[in-house]
Amino acid sequence: VAPVTRDPAASAYEKVLAKAGASKVRDTVDARVVAGVRDRTGKQIDSQRHVGGWPALASLAAPRDSDGDGMPDAWEKAHGLNPKSAADGNMDRNKDGWTNLEEWLADLVK
Repeated sequence: VAPVTRDPAASAYEKVLAKAGASKVRDTVDARVVAGVRDRTGKQIDSQRHVGGWPALASLAAPRDSDGDGMPDAWEKAHGLNPKSAADGNMDRNKDGWTNLEEWLADLVK
């Protein structure tokens, strides 16, 4: 079991606000929520109507995934997997207890 690092409350608060969000890259929704926490004006949001509707979110085209296993071909090649075989998504190439798909998902937030 890995050791637990404890932070004083003020430090933990800043760390959470620096990293919290729905994805690796902050969008307008994340920025608004964090700003509301910082300036203490934030409220519970239970409908998009409370915040002016859905935001316009930019997106990119999905990377090529020839076998449809959820992992991009380039990532599979870089990690010694076969981009033409969907079977390797549920395998554990390095025997660490994480499937290859889980490894790719974890790489998204590094």
